[in-house]
Amino acid sequence: MKSFTRLKSDSLRLLGICTAILAMFFASGFPTASAQERTTSQETELSFKRLRLGETEWHGLYVGGQKSGYLSSKLEQQENNGEKVFVLKDTFVLRLVSLEQKMEMKVSQRMEFASTQPYQLRRGSQTMNDGSSDVKVDAEVQGVILTATITAAGEKRTQTLEDFEYTLIDASRLQLWNLDDANIGDKINLKEFDIGELEFDQQEFVFDKVKNTTAGGVPVKFFEVKGSSEKQGNLGRYRFDESGSLLSAKIAGFFEMRTETAETAKDLSYSADLFVLGTLKINRPIGHPTDLKSLELEINESLLNAVSVGPYQATETRGGDSVLILGAGVGKQVPATPAELKENLQETVELPVKHPEIIRLTQEVIGTETNAKKKTELLISFVSEYIEDSYSSNAFSVLQILKNRQGDCTEHSMLFATMARAAGIPAREVSGFIYMGDETKAFGAHAWNEIVLDGNWVPVDATWDEFEINPTHIQIK
Repeated sequence: MKSFTRLKSDSLRLLGICTAILAMFFASGFPTASAQERTTSQETELSFKRLRLGETEWHGLYVGGQKSGYLSSKLEQQENNGEKVFVLKDTFVLRLVSLEQKMEMKVSQRMEFASTQPYQLRRGSQTMNDGSSDVKVDAEVQGVILTATITAAGEKRTQTLEDFEYTLIDASRLQLWNLDDANIGDKINLKEFDIGELEFDQQEFVFDKVKNTTAGGVPVKFFEVKGSSEKQGNLGRYRFDESGSLLSAKIAGFFEMRTETAETAKDLSYSADLFVLGTLKINRPIGHPTDLKSLELEINESLLNAVSVGPYQATETRGGDSVLILGAGVGKQVPATPAELKENLQETVELPVKHPEIIRLTQEVIGTETNAKKKTELLISFVSEYIEDSYSSNAFSVLQILKNRQGDCTEHSMLFATMARAAGIPAREVSGFIYMGDETKAFGAHAWNEIVLDGNWVPVDATWDEFEINPTHIQIK
């Protein structure tokens, strides 16, 4: 059956909300060198005046225009064993409702840097808690080796990074970029380290606009910057005042950070409904997803810019309208690069590929099978059956998933990616939408996986027990 329908132009998307906001807030990449940021020792030292040493910055977090959380950040100088150090403390709190269930997430992060140039990172930690479980990462740097201890589900494991170099200059947000001296169109390339994932990312920010307005009866000048990331894609738009302080930020026109007082920022309610906000409405029913062979959707410009093009998915223009085409045989193959093959076989904080229980369970599932396609099919079926479907059960770690054996698409995709890598199959998690049924006539947020077969990325879905995904999967960039 082939179906064509229309996605309403006013639909908003809510995907991977915690990941998106945490990436934006905690992954703080900042200029190492550029035409706009001179790096003589004297000017680098003087630039610390822009960092408001000892002051706490507060930001309210809004989802779909509704207050849902807050973020705070403070840089201060302390003494550690008689040595002065710079300490950067960040806190993130998010409260949402999903299917009438209250959800709260809190993330606390601490980074300690040397107080003398080049202000190298000495140690750091991040704790993520959802009220029922937590994951903690403690890291220490000796020379150019970072050693991290990851604690999850009551177990500890270590991970090391070699040739490690990260400084307070790298982590000083965009405050070090003096936009008063920059020109429209100027760019800076940023180096970011995510201690929660133990990964680096390259980011780029472009000076887009300068505006003059009036606030409180006095003239105010602010600068607008656009951000993008090698790993995360579009980072949204940011507004700074002349001192370099962040006034507000918008991501995908949906998430917003606003500078607020501490009292206002921490005034929260459970008003934002994650389930309702995370849907795309359509104008008519299309039937059960597994009964469809292909699907065509008329989409707006916002979704057109967000969707990826690859296997099972393509876009085209018809009579001035943008059409998204989904299904087997649609789109183009996407070869995996050597770097992607290496990256998506590795163990990460989130995916404990080398954990003895993962190795044992994976070997038990695949047995003596050596064919990658057949191993994938075995793993898909196992994960689909092993995890009991539960929208309200969430876990921060794969080890917690193994104990709970409950979860939604997030838990399915995390466990599958871990076991696939343990089986020697490059795998990664992807996100987007899937059709939720004719009763709601809407697509809801969803996560699944891509694996490498015959050198190309292939989508699979362990939640739906699908080696060949149904044509209602819409993958975003």
